[in-house]
Amino acid sequence: MGARARLNSLYALSGLVTAAVFGAAMGSWKVFFLVALITIGLMFSDSRIRMFPVRRLRHINRWKSRRRHR
Repeated sequence: MGARARLNSLYALSGLVTAAVFGAAMGSWKVFFLVALITIGLMFSDSRIRMFPVRRLRHINRWKSRRRHR
């Protein structure tokens, strides 16, 4: 298991724990599912949970390397 997978599972677990706390406090499964969807959705939207690795643009790196050698 790589570092990205560990971080993703940690973020998802923290969202579920937060939802469990709110759901238990309200005594409602609806609150649990609502808070779980909101927290995990927010983590996807601000890129905390990343499904794919960040890719670098190759042509920019080539341009920079040519520029250094001149």
